[in-house]
Amino acid sequence: MSLELAGVEKYYGREHVLRDLSLRVCSGELVGLLGPNGSGKTTTLRIAAGFLAPDRGTVRIAGETLADHPERSAQIGYLPERPPLYDALRVDQFLRFVATAKRLSRSERPPQLAKVVEACDLGALRHKRIARLSKGQRQRVGLAQALLADPQVLLLDEATSGLDPVQIHDARHAIRDGSEKRATLFSTHLLPEAAALCSKVWILQRGRLVASHELGIASNALVVRLRGLERAAAAELLRETPGASRVEEERCTPPELQFLCVARAGADLAPAIAARVTEAAQLLELRPVKRTLDELFLQSLEPGDRGGA
Repeated sequence: MSLELAGVEKYYGREHVLRDLSLRVCSGELVGLLGPNGSGKTTTLRIAAGFLAPDRGTVRIAGETLADHPERSAQIGYLPERPPLYDALRVDQFLRFVATAKRLSRSERPPQLAKVVEACDLGALRHKRIARLSKGQRQRVGLAQALLADPQVLLLDEATSGLDPVQIHDARHAIRDGSEKRATLFSTHLLPEAAALCSKVWILQRGRLVASHELGIASNALVVRLRGLERAAAAELLRETPGASRVEEERCTPPELQFLCVARAGADLAPAIAARVTEAAQLLELRPVKRTLDELFLQSLEPGDRGGA
C-alpha cells in the first residue's frame, strides 16, 4: 500500500499554495511533514485525504488515482487539525456513527470500537457528550475515529495538539501500533514529536518540498565543505566515492559548497572523501555530524522564513 502525490498544484485565489509537489509514502513508513506556518502542510493533507481537489496533479492510493477510484478513500484514516466531531453526540455514539460510515460490518464493529477506545484512553469518556469534552479529550476522540477500521493510509494533522505528556505518550503508542502495515503521514509543528515518531521527515517551504531527511543516520554522516568545483561536479565526485550511500547538498555561502554525505554500513568514508576532494578542489571542512532535527529543519530553510514548524 502506498500514498503518492505527483505534480500537485493548488491555488487559493491568486495565492499559489502548493507548487509541483511530489511525494510518496509506502507501507511501513511513518513520515513527518514539517514547515513554517503557511508552508502548505494542512493543504497537502487535505488533498491527500480527498477532501480538497488539486488544481493540477494526481493523488494515488496503491497506484490508483482518487479521482478515478473514489472508493480508495475508504482505506484512508484522516485526522484534520480540527477534529470533525458532532457536539450533540456522546463519544460512543459518534464512534459507532464513524464505524457505520466506514462500512464496518456488525460483527467487526465491537472489536474495532473496543480497540480504538483502549488505544486512545476513552473508556471513562464513552458516555460523555462531545460538547462537554476538553480540547485534549476531543483530540483523542479525533484520533480514535482516524484509527478506526485499521486504515492502510493514515493522515494526521497535529495529532498530539492539546494533549498532556501522558496523553502524548499514549497517542504515540497508538500511532505506532500497526504502523508497519500502513503508510502514515504526520504533520506537526512540534519537532520533538516528529523526532520521536518518524523515521523520515519532509520539509515544505512556500508550497515546495525543499528537503528530505532520514532520522537516525547521523552516526554515519559527514559534513563536507569545499571550494573550487561547480556544484554538479562536486556532488558527482562525492557520490562516486567508495562507501557513499547518499549525498545531499546543504545551504552554504558561495563560492563554498557544503554537502551531507552518508556512508554505507561499515564503510570508513572520511579518508576516501579527503583523498578525492583534495585531488580536485580545496577541502575546507570534513567532520562527523550528529545534528538534532531542529538543526536539520533550520538548515533546510531560506533565511527569513523560519517562522516555526
